[in-house]
Amino acid sequence: GAITSIRRCFDLVEILKGGSSALYGSDAIGGVVSMQTLQAEDLLKERDYGGLVRTQHFSVNDGFAGQIGGAVRSGDFEFLLLYAGRTGHETKNNGSIPPNPVDFQSQAILANANYIHGEHRFELTMENYQRETDIDARSATTSTFKVFDKSVLNFEQIQRQRVGLKWKYNFASTWIDHLESHLYLQKADTESLNQSRANDVTIGGVTIPGRSRDQKIQFSTDLLGVSSLARKEAYTGEIKHNFIGGIDLSREDSENRFQREDTAMPTVKNRISFAPSTTSRYGLFFQDELHWGERLALIPGLRADYHQIDPSVSEDYLERLAALDQNTITPPEAYDNFTLSPRLDINFKTTEATRLYAGYARGIRNPSAEELSMIFDHPPAGGSPVGAITIPNPKLKEETSHSFKAGYKGEAEAGRFELAGFYTFYKDYIENSVRTGRVDDDGRDILTTLNRGKSIIYGFEASGEWNLGSSISRLDGISVGLSAGRAIGINRTEDTWLNSAEPFKVVSWLGYDDPAEKYGLRMTGIYSAAVNHVDDTTNQGKLFRPDAWFTMDLSVYWKPTDTFTVNAGLNNIFDEKYWSWSSARRGWASRWQCDG
Repeated sequence: GAITSIRRCFDLVEILKGGSSALYGSDAIGGVVSMQTLQAEDLLKERDYGGLVRTQHFSVNDGFAGQIGGAVRSGDFEFLLLYAGRTGHETKNNGSIPPNPVDFQSQAILANANYIHGEHRFELTMENYQRETDIDARSATTSTFKVFDKSVLNFEQIQRQRVGLKWKYNFASTWIDHLESHLYLQKADTESLNQSRANDVTIGGVTIPGRSRDQKIQFSTDLLGVSSLARKEAYTGEIKHNFIGGIDLSREDSENRFQREDTAMPTVKNRISFAPSTTSRYGLFFQDELHWGERLALIPGLRADYHQIDPSVSEDYLERLAALDQNTITPPEAYDNFTLSPRLDINFKTTEATRLYAGYARGIRNPSAEELSMIFDHPPAGGSPVGAITIPNPKLKEETSHSFKAGYKGEAEAGRFELAGFYTFYKDYIENSVRTGRVDDDGRDILTTLNRGKSIIYGFEASGEWNLGSSISRLDGISVGLSAGRAIGINRTEDTWLNSAEPFKVVSWLGYDDPAEKYGLRMTGIYSAAVNHVDDTTNQGKLFRPDAWFTMDLSVYWKPTDTFTVNAGLNNIFDEKYWSWSSARRGWASRWQCDG
């Protein structure tokens, strides 16, 4: 479902694992997901016109999705227009507690125009996206610490508009072979409306109206940026160089607003959760891919970044800050930071089909404007009957990582395989919603954001696929594969486990593809080990520990013509009851035990 959703308006999705700050700057400390917008030429191929029609149904949430669009070419011009829409409901599950009812719908419009003139290519892309979600939070009306026992409804709307202009030019010069520059503007708005109601109460024959509360939270972000990338291929003696260099410049203005009408509390208008801020980023990077002959390659890279956050602190914000913690919180100040992010990769081809590789990268993540100045009220939930409040930490500093990797991989007609190990050392990890051990005058837990000392994550990944037809002609089209991975995370400062590390997991499959590519099927099995390494101090109460589980999925496709394909899938064939650790680690064991 996630991949299909991404591909509505994108033609290519690339996932880069590991520290990637040398090329992408701050926030790429653990990797990058890169998406390439669908272009007119992707639908046109060698034709002057082309189109796309696709529809999907997802039984897991009774959802429907569809895309329709077309492209035309006229002389040096290419045009594309694409619409994508999706509707659905809450995700069905095998739990004993029914999920909260959810209705959602989204739609996106993508327009793209290209002009090609000689070695020049100009691309204008415009995108409009919006999503609406309605949630009936029935779990809040039946929880142990319920405040609103009649209804809790939440409505969320996300809107995003983006315009980008790109220029690509193939040079015939001494210094540059290819130049690519990109100017972009994005505006994103999120609005959340919460309506909570309590039942009327009758005392001594007198009916007291139930408590009523309406809350609206709005976030707005405007982003303006420009980037430019240059490439050059050159030789120095026996060494071949592929140079890459570029700049990244951007300015982001973010602000928010909070409003509340509550029959049991004073009305709040135009209150902010974090100080309106301007975030400026300036990046300069350079990389050289050196080749000695056909076997050895060395790839050094370096990026320099200057990160600046300027909060606008109003008198209302300072008064609220002073009332929260008896004037012990320092107001946010301007944040600025200069960083260097080096990387080094080595590749050695042991044979034509196999190679050894190793690499190092330094990753960085600067604190966000919200983390530096956020003041946020959390409603009653879980083990806290009165809720909690997050206070800002203007003393935050950058989070850094040192990532090491090594592996051996191969790919040929018979199949592919890879075995890799990784080790990452984190320092000053930025963690949100950390309990300070204090409470305010209303008894609410005081939370904040902290740099959390040192931690490590290490593990391995192994994968392989064998095309049986390469060895036995009668089995042409049949393939088997397996992928496994294990990560272990340790908080070195607290001498405990990191809950963000996933348990050992294995994915195996058996598939068949018709040699004529007209039809095919794949059976996939997924095994996840039980969760044993848990840090219970990150929450109130003991965290739930999922047991091991195994699921089976079946997917098929039929392609009667080159332009028409039917895909179908059956997930969790044996109706296995299981929990994903990435979701379950947010819950308490006592709640899961009580609810079965």
